[in-house]
Amino acid sequence: TDNGDGTATVTATSYTAVGEVVTITATNASGNTATVTVTVKEIVGIEVTSPTKTMYYAGETLDTEGMAVMAIYSDGTSVEVTDYDIDPTLLMKDGTNSVTVSYNGFEDSFYVTVGTVNGIQIQLPSVIYAGTTFDVDNLNIMISYTNGLPSRSPVGDVNFDPVTATVGDTTLKISYSEAGFTTENTFTITVVEQPAETE
Repeated sequence: TDNGDGTATVTATSYTAVGEVVTITATNASGNTATVTVTVKEIVGIEVTSPTKTMYYAGETLDTEGMAVMAIYSDGTSVEVTDYDIDPTLLMKDGTNSVTVSYNGFEDSFYVTVGTVNGIQIQLPSVIYAGTTFDVDNLNIMISYTNGLPSRSPVGDVNFDPVTATVGDTTLKISYSEAGFTTENTFTITVVEQPAETE
């Protein structure tokens, strides 16, 4: 097709066997002719470079920064592509997760590590006064995770039993839920009456 600017566009109308050399000749309206020789090739696979981030808390979405997907052709060349599919993108399974990248009927995989909640760390005062309300704001709570994920402050739901300290309480049970996983710890406490105010 004459593009009107001294160039022409050629659209292939038939398939030639992979590896064959094809000569294409195009002539524009001015009678100028151009010839190009190409070798027919096809995709034979893909190759994935893993993303930079490889450690995730359960419930996080896959971060593809640093990932590259290359289409490998029959002549040994490769081209980076972007219109690929990834499964899964939401990471929920504890442990090593295989992530599959698909493109043009070909697949390649890489692995990421996912951690789930497995413990509660807390620093309690040696003595707790009656009437104290247990909540995230007045307790230094950290959540621990499986598979080497670092501990962090709660991002899920924290429940306390009891909610308010009374004299005679000897335990504080804390349960924590995040991304469908729950952990629970019981801590020994000592609750005493509030000291009398001095005049």
